[in-house]
Amino acid sequence: MNGKTIRILLIEDNPGDARLLQILISEESNIQFKLIQVDRLSTGLEFLVKEAVDVVLLDLYLPDSQGADTLARLRVQAPAVPVVVLTGLEDERLGVTLVQAGAQDYLVKGQLTSFLLVRSMRYAIERKRTEEKILQLNAQLERRVEERTADLSRANAELAKVARAKDEFLASMSHELRTPLNAILGLAEALQEQTRGSLNEHQLKSLRLIEESGHHLLSLINDILDLSKIEAGKLDLQFDLIAVETICQASLQFIREAAVKKSISVSFNTNNMQAVLQADTRRLKQILVNLLSNAVKFTPEGGQVGLEVTAEPEQEVIHFTVWDTGIGIPVEELARLFQPFVQLDSSLSRQHEGTGLGLALVSRLTEMHGGSLSVSSEVGRGSRFTVSLPWHNVTAAQQEEATKVTSSVSLFRQALVIEDSTIAAEQIGRYLYELNIQVLAHPTGEGALDKALETHPDVIVLDILFPGMSGWEVLAQLKANPLTKDIPIIVVSVVDEPARGLALGAAEYLVKPISRQQLHQAINRAAHQRVEVRTALVVLPEPEINIEAPLILLAEDNETNIKFLVDYLADKGYRIILARNGLEAVSQAREEQPALILMDVQMPEMDGLEATRRIRATPELARVPIVAVTALAMPGDRERCLEAGMNEYLSKPLSLRGLAEIIERLLDEADEAG
Repeated sequence: MNGKTIRILLIEDNPGDARLLQILISEESNIQFKLIQVDRLSTGLEFLVKEAVDVVLLDLYLPDSQGADTLARLRVQAPAVPVVVLTGLEDERLGVTLVQAGAQDYLVKGQLTSFLLVRSMRYAIERKRTEEKILQLNAQLERRVEERTADLSRANAELAKVARAKDEFLASMSHELRTPLNAILGLAEALQEQTRGSLNEHQLKSLRLIEESGHHLLSLINDILDLSKIEAGKLDLQFDLIAVETICQASLQFIREAAVKKSISVSFNTNNMQAVLQADTRRLKQILVNLLSNAVKFTPEGGQVGLEVTAEPEQEVIHFTVWDTGIGIPVEELARLFQPFVQLDSSLSRQHEGTGLGLALVSRLTEMHGGSLSVSSEVGRGSRFTVSLPWHNVTAAQQEEATKVTSSVSLFRQALVIEDSTIAAEQIGRYLYELNIQVLAHPTGEGALDKALETHPDVIVLDILFPGMSGWEVLAQLKANPLTKDIPIIVVSVVDEPARGLALGAAEYLVKPISRQQLHQAINRAAHQRVEVRTALVVLPEPEINIEAPLILLAEDNETNIKFLVDYLADKGYRIILARNGLEAVSQAREEQPALILMDVQMPEMDGLEATRRIRATPELARVPIVAVTALAMPGDRERCLEAGMNEYLSKPLSLRGLAEIIERLLDEADEAG
């Protein structure tokens, strides 16, 4: 403040006190000041309206104002001006009250000195300026907080937008990739049925190669979607009590054929054959199959692959170790091993198929189970991957629930097990013997129908994956033959397509690995639901085909899908009408009154969901069967279709035989309903 004139407003009605204050201020030679003195508060307030001052010296007791009210009135009029209160009373409590009310200082007139008075005014001015700076800083901070909050809100909105876009991209990618795959696999399947003429063995081999490649691409799409769903937090685990030995055997079965082709010996060891684990069955199997598949892939011919399970009750942990005698991994590359889409060496990429997704999925799924994944490897000698999962002690009741033998006596006496895996066939056989069911075995799809006709079993347990004739074809043959069509068939397979199996006529569908409890319950359900069949069945002649075949409305905008679906359905004897968008579908349905509708979901003009709702709103179409045939395969898509009013949901790429079975079943049900 040196060199600057300090403007002081003195509000004091006592001339003597005013004179004394002026003298005390003037004795301080270090400051220049201008003193303005008034004797009433009202006069001082009027002055402050017109003029600016640096500090106010205020007497509390004036002709027009008394006590603390004097300060309060001044603060209302001039809140920004620093105030030093002057009083003839020495009262500490009053001083505290005045400072709390906004005074910068409190001085007793009888104790004033020049130094004390000037210092008090200086401090009052400085404190007020500091307060103003603090207020300004607070205001700036508040503005910044508001700006940052607004930025954060915008960022959150952008993140939400990105998340929605990612979800939409996943759904779109699923649709866009599955749609052409549907045509590829559908046409390959249709041609193998030889409905358009005979094919030689070379042509059939080429078609099977196309189909295998298409399914390989489909598995890649599923891996990408799984990884994306995990990263987006959209993948939920379904925990259940599972038998460790069973899931290990099922996982080993999955790689058996590939190992045999390379003459690789596969071993399995565990220190606890009765271990029961709380885990997601499908995802744990996915972990083990990925590790085992990699072990077989990177192990040269004649090598060894093994699965070891070590349970540690005290540590409450169970270790699944997959080892091999393969090419090994350099130590410096281990850190990159679990990154998505990473192949450790370009030469390996050319020599061994793969995308680098498998181990990334293994790592993420292990973490979701609350476990850890470790690896050790030596170049040229092989690798060991260990998945360690929490293994909490289960109660005796839970142990019994997961492994107990069903006590009820089955109505079946003889079962035919169609299974090419000796291990799986023996396991199923053991479970059936426990129900006092005699077991007959057949190792391939070929000849399965003849075996059933020869033995007349009460129930059939059928695998799906066979070399040569698939289990789907066996199932179709068994259900098409009048002598076997009423035999309950329980599918037990690693192929996770229960909807397809049930649509083809299976009584039960179990996905490996299975527990004895699952099989026993399925056997008993099938036994109790079975319609009694007469011992002597009479083969009735096939009914004559109606002159006017059922009319099917196909709502589909993809030209490739239209071509092969129309051709296939026509070959099956159906009449077809076409709608290329949802609006056309509604119009055609109302005009033509089809017997059944095949409805795509993603179409121009109007989507299949809205088209279905409008069709259902038409009284005469309220009960017409509608089947969703769509590339939408994300969680919730099936439920959306059924909620819109559809009867069935098929995800592309679809099985044409499965589609034909569903069409036939729905048309039969519609006829029975009248």
